[in-house]
Amino acid sequence: MITAALAIAATGVFAQTAQETHGKWKKNSVPGVSITVQGDAKTAIKILKDEMKDEDIKVKASSKELSAEAINFKRISPNMMNFYATAEEHKDNTTTLTVFMARGTEASTFISSSTDASAVSNLKSFLEQDVARNSLETSIKAQEKVVKDGENALKNLEKKIENLNKEIKETEEKKAAQIETNKAAKAALENLLKQR
Repeated sequence: MITAALAIAATGVFAQTAQETHGKWKKNSVPGVSITVQGDAKTAIKILKDEMKDEDIKVKASSKELSAEAINFKRISPNMMNFYATAEEHKDNTTTLTVFMARGTEASTFISSSTDASAVSNLKSFLEQDVARNSLETSIKAQEKVVKDGENALKNLEKKIENLNKEIKETEEKKAAQIETNKAAKAALENLLKQR
């Protein structure tokens, strides 16, 4: 129930659309498509990598970049292409993922909607429907773990408090018994001193 509520709330708040943009790839300003997703850069790249692996596409990835050259990504285009991505992490636990497609390695071969509107449209759909959704699901699972870990930590603290309260009660009982023992010992001492 909590998962469903989080998913509905997060989807409503964080429904993102992919936008055509220009970005830097290997020092060149080239056309691409960007989308902001939940989570850190490393997770965003991993999700993109996993989605591409599901399409039987081999990629090279670091924590902030991904590349796949001379691939046939049929969901995006029937033509061979190079596929690149960068991830820029933000302070609000979101990451802007920018994806570039190219028919070669020169800046002039990068694809935009003016050179291949269908591929750009397919890429936007892929990013919105698969990558952003999986990013949100990953963030929800991570947050559920944080909540569960927090609840477990709270239970542990409550148990410690219960044990401490029990120990305090036992200590107070021992203190009361010791006071009575001390009173009896003083009374016995006073009686002995009177006999002197």
